[in-house]
Amino acid sequence: MGSGLVKIPVGSIWFYVIKFGIIGAVLGIGVWTWYKAKANNQPPTDYLKLALFVPFTIDFHLHYAFIFLTIILFNKKLLLPWNSLLKPIYLLFIWGFISYVINQFIEFNPLSFLLFVIVFFTPWVFFGLAYKNVNNENINQLLNHYFNILMIMIGIISIQTIVFWNEHPDFRNGGTKDAHFAAIYLSIGFFIVLNKFYNKNHKIVISEFYQNAIIVLTIPILFLIDAKYILIFVLLITAITFLIYAKLPWKYKSIVLTLFFCLITYWFMSTNRALPISATSLTYSTYTYDGIIKHFPQTPKGQLIKNAIALPQNDPLVFIFGSGPGTFLSVAANSRTPKDSLKYMMTYTREYVKTSSKLPIFVEPFTSWIKYKYGQIYFSFNDFGSSIYDWSGSFLNIYFEMGIIGLTLIIFLFWALLKSVKHNARQNKTIVFSLVIFFFLINFVCSWLDQQNFVILQSIFLASLIKF
Repeated sequence: MGSGLVKIPVGSIWFYVIKFGIIGAVLGIGVWTWYKAKANNQPPTDYLKLALFVPFTIDFHLHYAFIFLTIILFNKKLLLPWNSLLKPIYLLFIWGFISYVINQFIEFNPLSFLLFVIVFFTPWVFFGLAYKNVNNENINQLLNHYFNILMIMIGIISIQTIVFWNEHPDFRNGGTKDAHFAAIYLSIGFFIVLNKFYNKNHKIVISEFYQNAIIVLTIPILFLIDAKYILIFVLLITAITFLIYAKLPWKYKSIVLTLFFCLITYWFMSTNRALPISATSLTYSTYTYDGIIKHFPQTPKGQLIKNAIALPQNDPLVFIFGSGPGTFLSVAANSRTPKDSLKYMMTYTREYVKTSSKLPIFVEPFTSWIKYKYGQIYFSFNDFGSSIYDWSGSFLNIYFEMGIIGLTLIIFLFWALLKSVKHNARQNKTIVFSLVIFFFLINFVCSWLDQQNFVILQSIFLASLIKF
């Protein structure tokens, strides 16, 4: 429905019939699979399959409806003990509330923490759901189900590439929310398949056809859909994982990596230091190493990084305590931005329409002092055409909203996840290592931790593969 191959006019009766029909169907299937598992005293494998499907849809109303359904159906069963891998999330929640209370004396904003909890924290319930219910019997069912969806997405991208060849590569989204979401989902599958090259005795069983298709198609698709920074991270992490985990003598590893980097260096120098890593970068003469270095300081992200570095001197209280969750550039804060200031977004019709507030009409728009002071550069996003220039970035947002302590806690979360690999004697440690590094790095570039559908998938895969 998000591919643009089917035209559904916004505001038409069919738009709402399909929109709410899909939401009702997904929630109905969720209740049915939950009841069936409970009645048979079995793990909710089919519910987890549904949870792997929901992030591929583009409707954020569906995402939140499914999150709240999960909380209602499983409630306390979603919680892990205090001394678990989610301890940094619990600590971040406590620190976020402390930051919120302190900032009420600076600027009264009672809804900010509630909105932040809904947007940022609720999707993490799927970590507990997967950790408690994925086992040796159903892990392969879930992974093969995910690869089924990936193959459908790849098929849609292939059709979009042909039909929309003369349009921007961002339209090649595979029916997902946007092309970068498609790139993330495909990269997850790529890292899972790579595991077989490091561990011949792994217990994960995936169709040989799917494995070959993912290995062959991932890099070309990332190139075609303009996923520049994701492609770079995938190549980098693949090289690092190979260096650490490949069961080859070090001299052979060194030879392979040396040849690889020599090839990259030759390509880089022979193109006048251009960065031909996507379909669009080939057409823009400014997308070069020199161009990025020259323009980045004037971009929204460059300005925010400059302000972040100067924050201890300019606003020491914000540096320590933050401005409060949901007050700066998080999705929770931006959801209350006056509609005249919001960006345009793409709908089912592939048409860009001006968005209004995503909140009920009785929730009035609000812009905090910290956003007025440091976040107005966000509105100049349209002057720059690359994600590396965009204002967004989960770590930047957390740093401004919850201070250096909040940023330390979220980094501690990824450290705890990475540390679990060291103590994991199972054969999937290369997958977990690759995914943790990947999820960590991409948050420097975009606000992925604010995207509920991304966090759902991240939670399920990390919890499942760490436990398995």
